[in-house]
Amino acid sequence: MKQLWLLLLCMGFPTVGQSETLSLAQCVEFALHQNTTIQTAQDNVTTGQLQVRENRATIYFPTLSFSSSARYSQNQDETTSEFEQEIPVGDTTRIQTFKETRQTDGNRFGADASLTLSYPLYNGGANRALFSQAKADRRLAEVRYTLAEQNLIYTVKQRYFDLLRAQRLAQVRAEQVDQNERYLDRAQTQFELGSVTQGDVFKAKVGLANAQMDFISAQNAVRIAKANLAHTIGLPLSHDFEVIDIVESQPLEVDLEQVTQIALAQRPELSENEALIERSETGVALARSNHWSRPRINLNSSYFYNQSESFVLGTNQESTSWGWSIGASANLTLFDGGATRAAVQQAKINHRIAERDYEQKKRDIALEVQEAYLNLIEARERIRVSTEAVRSAEEDLRLAEEKYDLGAGTFIEVTDAQVAVTDAKRSQVNAIYDYELAKAALEKAMGTIDSP
Repeated sequence: MKQLWLLLLCMGFPTVGQSETLSLAQCVEFALHQNTTIQTAQDNVTTGQLQVRENRATIYFPTLSFSSSARYSQNQDETTSEFEQEIPVGDTTRIQTFKETRQTDGNRFGADASLTLSYPLYNGGANRALFSQAKADRRLAEVRYTLAEQNLIYTVKQRYFDLLRAQRLAQVRAEQVDQNERYLDRAQTQFELGSVTQGDVFKAKVGLANAQMDFISAQNAVRIAKANLAHTIGLPLSHDFEVIDIVESQPLEVDLEQVTQIALAQRPELSENEALIERSETGVALARSNHWSRPRINLNSSYFYNQSESFVLGTNQESTSWGWSIGASANLTLFDGGATRAAVQQAKINHRIAERDYEQKKRDIALEVQEAYLNLIEARERIRVSTEAVRSAEEDLRLAEEKYDLGAGTFIEVTDAQVAVTDAKRSQVNAIYDYELAKAALEKAMGTIDSP
């Protein structure tokens, strides 16, 4: 067994102080904290909450705005005028035209401010429809966060069990290499004693080479599986870690009808479809808000203050005014070419589509649950059968080796029995981890998958 231990060490199986060891729960926790899809889903939930707050403010609170302005001007005016005047010249007079130019300098300053309060008293129900739509979007974001979380947990479990499977299969291949090395030593010893032909030695060498190649492939499968798990949980691909194997798998006893009912009550996809139906209903209400029988009524109130000052020709003039106003405005669309009617019909169609999608999703979930349930039953039976097959194959190998040592059997019988043991162990390993994956798939189909 010394060779087996060396091979396992080279392959990277855990030894004391060698690397970090992670459990399935730790891997899930890493993934939930570092996966970008989860982070984006959380941001979408926050956005949905803020959208609800924004629409609530639009419905229940008025808008208060303030505006002000100030201005200063300086101007210079030049005015030219003409006039005629009689001028005596001797005994007579004559008319002479004169021009006079005047320049006027002036400074002017003004400032005003206003405070306006407005409130949409009624807009055909558009604001309330938008508020309901925002709440549906918030619920949709929350459901999709749960869905992303469950999908990620399932993916982590897949990668985790894939790595465990690859490690177990590599152990089987390592045992095969160790066994073929012993066969080669035995064949060489018996050939030197003259009890077997050299052909048995060559057969043993070929068997060892084939086992070594299978083990090399198994090693690579472990490295690939470990890289896939590291990528999924957000660790660097070069990070050195090991995972804790499942010593004993607890059998999952379930009833198909019961788990189907749980799935129809728990699956986040159904909650997602319900939120989409709710959103489509608000789409109908929003489209109807533009109907000609629904006016837009707004209340407005304002307070204003104005002050101005001017200085012209040495004269200073000041004026101040202030006041307030309150009023209402109404806007009614009498004709829009049928646009509102078309929008309402389109919203109703979208609502029907959302309802059909919901019913189809329930059928899809029922099918998914049944498939996961049947896969679980199959894997459980495969574990039972493969366990018995391993016992039988190992007993057959023991008998073949004894016959070969006594000279009553052939080396082909031994290698055939040894291959049968390897195949039976590989089938057992696959059955064990297929069962774990089937359990995870059933939990996901039920909508109850969670961190271990």
